[in-house]
Amino acid sequence: MEQETIISNKKYKVARSILLTLAILIIPYVTIPALLLLWILKRFNMSRKKRTILVTILVLVFIVIICSGFYAYEKDSNTKLSIIEPESEKSVQSSTIQMKGTFEPSSKSVWINGTRVNSSNGSFEYEYQLKPGKNKIKIEAGNWKRDIKTIVVTRIVEVEAKLTPQVTPIPTVQQQALTPTLTKEPTQSINFEWKIRDNIQQSLKAKTNTIREKFREITINPAYDNKNEYVVYVAINCETNLTSEYVKNGTYMDNSDVYLSLYKTSLNVRTATIATYCPTTDKYGNTDDQVVLKTTLNSDEASKINWKQDKSILELKIIPEVWTTNKNLINNL
Repeated sequence: MEQETIISNKKYKVARSILLTLAILIIPYVTIPALLLLWILKRFNMSRKKRTILVTILVLVFIVIICSGFYAYEKDSNTKLSIIEPESEKSVQSSTIQMKGTFEPSSKSVWINGTRVNSSNGSFEYEYQLKPGKNKIKIEAGNWKRDIKTIVVTRIVEVEAKLTPQVTPIPTVQQQALTPTLTKEPTQSINFEWKIRDNIQQSLKAKTNTIREKFREITINPAYDNKNEYVVYVAINCETNLTSEYVKNGTYMDNSDVYLSLYKTSLNVRTATIATYCPTTDKYGNTDDQVVLKTTLNSDEASKINWKQDKSILELKIIPEVWTTNKNLINNL
């Protein structure tokens, strides 16, 4: 008898908890119509019969709306969302990032951070504007029932250190004899940046076979969480007017040479990214430089490489196996 009483009490507590939860969830939906109804009854002078009819109609409308919402939710099918690009915890230097994904069923809609984006045939593509630092991006797919994915992308702001040239007047012979020479040394940060820049330019000092400079640009930024380490971005030109195999090998060697110049000596480089540009012609006959290969190598992976190996083995075998390829269209040339 006591056991039955305990079970009954437990059931009562569970039922009470469920009813209390439902009441809390329904309160906003009940309170707003009730306040609206009270305002109407006070605002307009109605007979008791008219008030009864009005209250009945409003209650019925409210019940129909609530039931329709529950019915639509129950009838809605589940959605499966997959994110193709970008991967979470990715760091980029650009102010925008291209987002791509697929979802099933294809009749559903997609939202990115609350904004509905265009989608068709079960896929979507959206250019997302990044703010400096960490960006938390919420992607939703579905109607009533939604599949939700959240990714984090960190934007590293490009801030170049600018050196202002100073003109020092040439002292006279008497001043040279009386005044000691004072040399203002650059700070350690600027020193490292110039060493990095000089090493890369030395590794790419040769011209391509089309008499274009291999070197295009260098961007050097302090790491966002450690100002003594650097994030390096290098843009170079590829070899052209050669067979596709020679273009590929030459490009791989150029990328490897840059990584050799950065990681073989201690320059406090945390991450290096290289973008290789080649002239490409579209279907309309227009020729323009496009990125055909984009690679990244960080200091953790670089520290595992045996840099004493033969240079040709490092250039064509070891380093290409270690770097991360973000874009590779070189085989399409």
